[in-house]
Amino acid sequence: MAISKRNVVKQSYELNNAKYSLSSVETDLIMKMIAEIKNEDKDFKTYVFKISEIEERMGKKLNRTSLKTMAQELRRKNLTIDKGKEGFLVTGWVSSFEYHAERGEIELCFDPKLKPYLLELQGRFVKADIRHIFQLSSEYAKRIYTIFKQWEKIGTYTINVEEWQKMLEVPKSMLNYADFKRKVLETAKEQINAKTDLEVSYTEIKTGRKITGIEWTIKKKVGQQLTIMDVSKDVIETGGKIDDRSEAFLKHIEKNLKSIVGKNDRERKAEIIKIFEYHAENWDDEILKEALKRAKK
Repeated sequence: MAISKRNVVKQSYELNNAKYSLSSVETDLIMKMIAEIKNEDKDFKTYVFKISEIEERMGKKLNRTSLKTMAQELRRKNLTIDKGKEGFLVTGWVSSFEYHAERGEIELCFDPKLKPYLLELQGRFVKADIRHIFQLSSEYAKRIYTIFKQWEKIGTYTINVEEWQKMLEVPKSMLNYADFKRKVLETAKEQINAKTDLEVSYTEIKTGRKITGIEWTIKKKVGQQLTIMDVSKDVIETGGKIDDRSEAFLKHIEKNLKSIVGKNDRERKAEIIKIFEYHAENWDDEILKEALKRAKK
C-alpha cells in the first residue's frame, strides 16, 4: 500500500506506556506506520516509505550500508508491555524491514503481537497528531509528548523518577538525576512548549533531600482547543460519513469560537483559517475546502 497523508496516531494505553527506546527517526517511522492504520482495519498491512522521505527527515543521504544498519537496529529493539495480573509481553516493533533498491523504497511490517494494541481499539486509547511529533527533534520529547496526550484532559501527570527512567529506557549515563533533568526533562519541556499544541511545566517531588518524583502540569494551548480530538467524537469513532463529520465540525467552530480569547480580529481570522486548513487537509473534504475559501475572503 502507498503511504497516505493520514496524520492521526491512535494506540492503546498499554502500548503508550510500554517500556522501550527508539531513536528520533525510528520513532517517526513507527508513528507514520501507526497513522496509516484505519478504524476498520482488521489486520496489519505492509507500509512503504520512499528513501527520499527518510533522508529529508534525517537531513543526510542514506546508502545500502546505512539502511541495513537502520533495519538491523529497528529489528533488534524490543518493547515490554505490562499486562498486569496476566503477565507481560516482550516483542519487537517490526517483523520485517525490506529495501527495494530499484524503487528507492523500504517496506515495513508490524509484529503481529501488536495487533491488540493498534487494531480495532475501543475505549482505552490515546490520539496524537504526528505533525506535532515530527516537529520535535529529541527522541525523548517525542515519547513524552505522546504520554502527555493521554493525560491532557486530566491536566496532571505524576510519576516516580526511577519508574520513568525505566519506561524511557534511558542509558546509564542519564540515571544521575541532574543529567536526566537536563537532557530529558528540560529538553522535552522546551520542545513540547515551542512546537506542539501543549503547554507543560513540572515540579519536583522530594523524599528527604532526594528528588524522587515529577509532577507535570499539562494544558492545551489557547487557540489549540479546536482539533480533531474534540470534533464530533461520536461521528469519528463510529466511522460516520465525511459529510456528517464536516457538518459537525462547522457547527463545532460556531459553538466554540468564543473560546479563542484575547485576540484581535486579524489574529482570530488567522486562527480560524489555521483550523480549517488542518481539517480540510486531514479529511480531504470538499465541504471544508469551500468553507476555507470563504473564511479567507
